[in-house]
Amino acid sequence: MQRHNEWLRLARQDIAFARLGLHSGDDEVLAPAIYHTQQAAEKALKAYLAFRAMGIPKIHDLLKLIKLCSQFDQRFHTLDLHAAGLNVYSTSTRYPDDLWALPDFEMLKTAIEQAGMIIDFVVKLIQE
Repeated sequence: MQRHNEWLRLARQDIAFARLGLHSGDDEVLAPAIYHTQQAAEKALKAYLAFRAMGIPKIHDLLKLIKLCSQFDQRFHTLDLHAAGLNVYSTSTRYPDDLWALPDFEMLKTAIEQAGMIIDFVVKLIQE
């Protein structure tokens, strides 16, 4: 399997886990599920970098990853708002913080849609 396909497989696993959380009806899985939406987007962007034979940086900031991807295609910047929305979930759902409000099902649904758009965008560019 080509390296970029491995990254896409992992991205799809993360988004599938997030969808399970959405349909579970269990509030206890909301934070881990929404975390996986950020992870799905991150792995999709890293798939594109792998497709372009770039080294994969050990960063989690989706906006920085988009900036790297945009070196090859400026259309990546159309994802900036989705990435900014998901970026907060990379750490905020992992650690207790007085400023963080637990996600609800609507937030998770939106995050799944945003991550899905990023995955679909990457897949489309790879197939061009």
